Amino acid sequence: TQGRLLNADGEPLEGDLSVAFSLWDEAASGTSVWSDTQTVTFNNGYYATTLGSGSVALDSATFDGSARYLEIAV
Repeated sequence: TQGRLLNADGEPLEGDLSVAFSLWDEAASGTSVWSDTQTVTFNNGYYATTLGSGSVALDSATFDGSARYLEIAV
């Protein structure tokens, strides 16, 4: 995944931060189907990482053709 994250004041994130990624089966009140925490480097808010490259791999059962919703928590 790649993107740009800003803090609550609208300032871009900087440096190495712990980020929790999780995939859900519903947009709200769903069930988590995968999660992992990675250290991600932010530069002017921009980041890029590969989901599943941390301590918890992704497998084909996670993507069974159903919609998935990504949650990112810093």
